[in-house]
Amino acid sequence: MIDIKISAVLNPKAIPSSGGQGIYLCINWKVRHYINLKLEKIPKNAWSGKPTKWVNSQYQYAEFHNRVIAREIHRLKGIIQDFYKRNEVLTAEKLKNIYLVKYQGKKLKGVNGVHAPGASDKVSEFIDYSINFGATSKKVAGTKKVYVTLRKLIESYKKTSVMADVDENYVLEFVDFMRSDQTEINSDTTLAKYVDRLKVIYREYCDQYAIPFRKRIFEGIDIDSNKRPEKIIYVNDEQYKKLLELKFDRKERRLEITRDIFILLCNTALYYNDLIAISNEKGFDRNLLKENPNHLVLQGERKKNGEEF
Repeated sequence: MIDIKISAVLNPKAIPSSGGQGIYLCINWKVRHYINLKLEKIPKNAWSGKPTKWVNSQYQYAEFHNRVIAREIHRLKGIIQDFYKRNEVLTAEKLKNIYLVKYQGKKLKGVNGVHAPGASDKVSEFIDYSINFGATSKKVAGTKKVYVTLRKLIESYKKTSVMADVDENYVLEFVDFMRSDQTEINSDTTLAKYVDRLKVIYREYCDQYAIPFRKRIFEGIDIDSNKRPEKIIYVNDEQYKKLLELKFDRKERRLEITRDIFILLCNTALYYNDLIAISNEKGFDRNLLKENPNHLVLQGERKKNGEEF
């Protein structure tokens, strides 16, 4: 475990004040760093410094102050545990900066902590952050769609996974998930695309918190980005014509609906799930139907990337 000592101290720099003394957290490892908890200042004689009872009962809000101190120490220890879990270097200064960004909303390296998820926040939340405020926010709409799909894949894979979980096993299992029947991905080219975007997200996270980027996490993955799907299934012109002319007897009349839906999907390039999700109220453009009743205009949202059509 990283040997960083954390303690609560009163006015460590002995700054004179007639309004009371400020409470700080001291991060002690080689060099001391202090964090102002921004609590209401207290009289000097109300401070005991004893763990769990730092502020004594002489002060009116002692219980509240003690709860806040305990909570913030716990948060610092949580950050330390995240770094220990990843076997990464953590200094007292880095610990302070991560805490200030994540819990006090300090702007660090141009990133606003209110919107900047950290090690113990969900991977999907960091992807959202990148799309709305980070590097991905500057990319073109088409590229953003890939990150939106990546977020949905991550949520389906491991919804509660946090940034600290991202390691070799996490990426390998994510690849296995994308290759499974739970997704519609059928080529290594597509797999490589999403792994590469996850790598971009992880690098942005590392850059934000000055964490060494571990390139090896994304190496040694059995993905051939030049490999084509083993079998491509499509309907040619002759088969399409036969479908249009296909007749069913009375017992199989219900299959006409299935045939018609399939033909509609062939002509619209929609997924079946996108088609059945169209609602009666919002799925049809009534104005266009009035202009030309022979044309059907569908409106909805693609499940894969959330884009409207």
